[in-house]
Amino acid sequence: MLESLILTTLILSFLIALVCVSSNLVPYKRYLLTSFFGCITIQSGIKYLGFTHPEIVQAYPTLLILPELTSVLVPEIIYLYVLTLVNKPITKALYVKLLILPLISILFFFSFYFITDAFTTENKFYLFEAYIGRLSLTFLANILFFVVCLREISYALEHNLTDLGKHIHISLIWIKWLLWLLLIRAVFSVAFFTIQFLFNDADWFPVAMLVQKTAVAIIMLIATSLTAYYGLRNPMLFDTISETPNVEQALAISILTLEVKKVIKKNIKDEDVEPYLNQINAVVEQEKLYLDAGLTPSILAQKAGIPVYKLTLALNKGAGKNFNEYINYYRINYAKNILANVENNKSTIYAIALNSGFSSEAPFYAAFQKYVGKSPSAFRNSIEEKN
Repeated sequence: MLESLILTTLILSFLIALVCVSSNLVPYKRYLLTSFFGCITIQSGIKYLGFTHPEIVQAYPTLLILPELTSVLVPEIIYLYVLTLVNKPITKALYVKLLILPLISILFFFSFYFITDAFTTENKFYLFEAYIGRLSLTFLANILFFVVCLREISYALEHNLTDLGKHIHISLIWIKWLLWLLLIRAVFSVAFFTIQFLFNDADWFPVAMLVQKTAVAIIMLIATSLTAYYGLRNPMLFDTISETPNVEQALAISILTLEVKKVIKKNIKDEDVEPYLNQINAVVEQEKLYLDAGLTPSILAQKAGIPVYKLTLALNKGAGKNFNEYINYYRINYAKNILANVENNKSTIYAIALNSGFSSEAPFYAAFQKYVGKSPSAFRNSIEEKN
């Protein structure tokens, strides 16, 4: 049964990772979801290999660095995903900070194995000692990012509730569930380590070990399934939730608090969509708001003179886009005009990205590729060839 659970998680996470790569999600979210399911695939793969062919893991102990690293990376990936949902900027300094735990993980792993000389085939395979180090780092990562993620989510739901799309409300809540699942998994591991340390020779210990491993396997399968559904399901399904949601929408919003449910059930009449969209288009185009890298749904709604939830719904129903997609469309058109002007040939791509309203170069490249089908440099070269 245990091997079947791990194998199911392995196959499911691998297939979902492939789906993420080819999905129509915003590039950055697509990359993060692919990384998340890739990490789960690696963890499950090494575990399954350990159950079915333990001699391979013992012959090549360096394989253990993979689940060790991914166990530390998963909470960090979730944290980055939360920041994208609440429209928080992700700086280079943050990336550097996020590298600390993985580097400690690598340092511990190789230091331990070189000190114990466990890389040689003549010596004992120090699985228990390696497990202690991995457990400590994983538990630390889960606790640390559980706290910071919950802080970001709580702040967003308390202060920016009406600024967020309906699918983001649902996404933030299920991420809270996911964080709790991962924390419970970490607690199970700590409890198991304590039992193993104190009662390793007890007759009932093998049963306790089987229960712990089965519980962890079930938790990972549930976490993978939940993330697949809420992370990949079309946001338009959730953004069109009304006072009378369909069966799937009702199940999706069943995890929400009463306050959030009231907000996401708000809707606008179909005949009001076009007037609201025209109102939004007018203020965006006249004031060139898309050139402001700090533009948010609440700022745009205030400029347009309509509630945030109506702005979000008008964009979803009328333009078929979320807020970021809508604004980025204007920014890319503005950038295309700059690139098409031969007088701007000396301008760097980075400068053009900033002038077009992007806060950095990476999202500019991703958005340009999405809307134009080629990179900014390739687009500029094609214009030069025509001239």
